[in-house]
Amino acid sequence: QTFQGGLIFWSAGTWAVRCTNELYATWIAYGAEQGYFNKPLTDSLCGLKDNGCYQLFKNGTVYWTAETGAQVIQGGIKDKWISTGFENGTLGYPTSEEKTATGCVCQTF
Repeated sequence: QTFQGGLIFWSAGTWAVRCTNELYATWIAYGAEQGYFNKPLTDSLCGLKDNGCYQLFKNGTVYWTAETGAQVIQGGIKDKWISTGFENGTLGYPTSEEKTATGCVCQTF
């Protein structure tokens, strides 16, 4: 069900999950539960460094700050970023979506 500030999504596998603001908008832009991310696994969680927020989905994570906007992070890039300390590490938050180059995928932070 949608509300002024987002959506509450319920399924037998996730129970009730709150999606808010830009995290919700990004999930919708990627096709919601029928799209790439599939179902949300956690509520939108805020209070991170620089007033950041994030939300975990079955197939990826969306991070948001006022400075970076909503950015998707996933797979091997996410794993390496986690090993550096997430947003509190030397890389900070992702500042772009993944980009495919010849023979590789990259993302800026």
